[in-house]
Amino acid sequence: MFKIYTTGQEFLDENINIIRNDPLGTTFFEKNAQAIAHCNTNDYAIRIETNGQLLLAIHVGDYPIVLYGSEHCADELADVIANNQLIFNKTIGPYELSNAFLTAYEQRVGGSHEVHLFMDVMYCDKVNPCDTSSVQRAVAKDVADIAHIVVDFTYEALGEKPEFSQVYEDVSERINSYALLRLDGAIVSVASGYDEDNGLCRLANVYTLPEHRNKGYSRKVVTYLTEQAILGGKIPYLHVDQHNPVSNHLYSSIGYVYGKSRYEIIYVPVCIED
Repeated sequence: MFKIYTTGQEFLDENINIIRNDPLGTTFFEKNAQAIAHCNTNDYAIRIETNGQLLLAIHVGDYPIVLYGSEHCADELADVIANNQLIFNKTIGPYELSNAFLTAYEQRVGGSHEVHLFMDVMYCDKVNPCDTSSVQRAVAKDVADIAHIVVDFTYEALGEKPEFSQVYEDVSERINSYALLRLDGAIVSVASGYDEDNGLCRLANVYTLPEHRNKGYSRKVVTYLTEQAILGGKIPYLHVDQHNPVSNHLYSSIGYVYGKSRYEIIYVPVCIED
């Protein structure tokens, strides 16, 4: 049995308890649903129920289709998407679920898939003690300095150098989410903690200038944001790279533990020759 919703709000009305009961497992669902005024072949939300098993899927804009639930429903989801000619080019979800869906979909319409990104998720509900008295909240005059740091962080982490003007605008809009540590008046370490509507607080942009590393500065800033999130009734979480044991050890020492891993997988359609 399946249902293709007519609006994102209808999807939320029927599934909000599932989403709220597992906010880490359903990251992106509530935000994506709120972006869908009317469903169509590109913006859609689906619920599959098969033999007592449940699967939710949502797609909006150019973002990946987000999957949550049982891989035992993957065949029916593949039928629904293929038969209704619904559009997607990537998936995000647990590997077993995404792989089962894409394999079933490719059996119907052809194509192939490959892993693009792997994201470990870590979250925290109890913080280990750390002196955070030197950590400050960012203010408007810090926007430019933080934007330069975020550009350097993005280049170091992803090998991509974003446009400074865009980063400046993003930082400016969320300046209240940043915490920082100064040394001799200059910012040497930053991180952001963005409160989400689903009871989560997403930490990101954790970066200490290279010449000031191994001094515990990132630990202080991340601990500060983590404590603030928990005091505010939020679950702090972040995405980490499994190939970066140094940063992962940092988060573990603060009190973070591993949650459900997510994979972003690219679907490659069949090429039609002229």
